[in-house]
Amino acid sequence: MLFLSKYVTAQDFNDDARLWLYLKLDKKIAPRLRAQFIMQNRFDDNIRTYGQVNFNGELNYKLLGWLRLTGGYVFGKVQRKDLNYSNRHQTYAGFSVHTQHDKWKLAWRGLIQMQMKNVYSSENGKVTHWYARNKFTVTYELNKRYELYVAEELNSPFNEFSQLPVNRTRSFVGVVYNLTRSSYIETYFLLQKKYSFNSPPGRDFIYGLTFSHSF
Repeated sequence: MLFLSKYVTAQDFNDDARLWLYLKLDKKIAPRLRAQFIMQNRFDDNIRTYGQVNFNGELNYKLLGWLRLTGGYVFGKVQRKDLNYSNRHQTYAGFSVHTQHDKWKLAWRGLIQMQMKNVYSSENGKVTHWYARNKFTVTYELNKRYELYVAEELNSPFNEFSQLPVNRTRSFVGVVYNLTRSSYIETYFLLQKKYSFNSPPGRDFIYGLTFSHSF
């Protein structure tokens, strides 16, 4: 992280404002197994462009009271500079650890993710990119309706030696409002920073809104 701080101070950021709108549907399919579908809509370029849509299927298995296993697949369409959309495929697997002390909840999620960008629209479209993603979350239960949280996520490529050890960070602050026992609305602000040897670092100021329902 010290290397990143020295790297950033030497360059200016490329800034953007974005809006993320998510829909989550969750279903219990076995005593310890849940399936989830997530639709992600992302608006870029100061919220003027429909930059990306993702369709995410995920399975979560509760191995222990404090340990869950996760796996999923994402199909996405991402707008390119020529205004056409390219295909993106992601698969991932990992775990999450949870603990609670009174009204405080702590969570750590670790994932290994494989990604292919610009499939069928680039000569390198089928090249696989591998990442380790770690997210740490602290949540405070204000009351039965409201939860407040902060989170930090680190993205680390580990098969591309031309990349920095951490090429993306995400810092979250958010509020969850429980509509019912099975539905909630989540709103958050996210500061995303992206780092690369080949281009100036980027900074995205992201406003997010999620609706989630469990069956």
